[in-house]
Amino acid sequence: MALNENKNNALDADVSVIIVNHNTRVLLQSALQSVLEDKSATKEIIVVDNASVDGSVEMVQQAFPEVKLIVNKTNERFAKPNNDAIKISNGKYVFLLNSDASLYHGSLEKLVRYLDINPGVGACAPQLVYPDGSIQHSCRGYFTLWTHFCDMFLLDCLFPQSRLFSKSEMSYFNHKSIREVDHVMAAAILIRRQVINEIGMFDDNLTLVYNDLDWSMRVTQAGWKIVYFPEAQVCHHHSKTINMMNRQLELFPEIYSNLNYFLTKHYGIYWLMMYKMLAVIGFFFRIIFWFSKSLIDSSENTRYQMLYSWAFWKKGLVFWKMR
Repeated sequence: MALNENKNNALDADVSVIIVNHNTRVLLQSALQSVLEDKSATKEIIVVDNASVDGSVEMVQQAFPEVKLIVNKTNERFAKPNNDAIKISNGKYVFLLNSDASLYHGSLEKLVRYLDINPGVGACAPQLVYPDGSIQHSCRGYFTLWTHFCDMFLLDCLFPQSRLFSKSEMSYFNHKSIREVDHVMAAAILIRRQVINEIGMFDDNLTLVYNDLDWSMRVTQAGWKIVYFPEAQVCHHHSKTINMMNRQLELFPEIYSNLNYFLTKHYGIYWLMMYKMLAVIGFFFRIIFWFSKSLIDSSENTRYQMLYSWAFWKKGLVFWKMR
């Protein structure tokens, strides 16, 4: 890890903006521009580059000399790079922003003001929208064996407006009103420094996925609230980086390992075994569905879903293994 000498000197910044990047140069440029155009608070901006080869580092150095830049020699995924940036940040608040996301004008100011006047709220997240302006569902409930059962047997799809069957997906929530939630996507989230000092940062073992869910659980367990705040908005090109890296399921072993670690950490080994056995049943029927669809639909999404279902089903068969 190398730290660029270009840095802003906001020793008492209101907000430390942290962006982790991997080969999303054009989107990263838009993200940085949107942050700099927000004049509402004193900011320091930290970009962590995960071994990009698309000119991202050179772009930041040339176009944004005020940005503090950490350059990793390898792709260190999500948790550790964010933690590295948090360690050297100084802001009263920490704002995590994906490299494929851009702030709408005034949104950061609204988030900061909300935390300023609500001392019991540990973190708040804006409404995420797709580039076409449609709302992206970013709030989730904690999942349990019941919510997993509903997922595997498609009860959440059959009854999307049911709070009983869709508790984890929260498909019944229109994402248009302020509300306290269990968990929000970390694509864009403002965090109180006091919370980080109290409960810690992301778990480095959750390199790619479930890190934000794990962190959200620790936040609420410590008595803090997490609030979804749609008066602030962020445009998000959903999963742009992961989709580029995972076309052939290159990341599946890591994702599966993260899942096993997360479930064991929070629920224990026997809970994990039950989770896998339900997954074997659920993904068996998914294999049949996606294989049948592939006979008439050769799209990349159908192929990907078939591969993913097959890979997850095979892993679940050895439900007694922890990895």
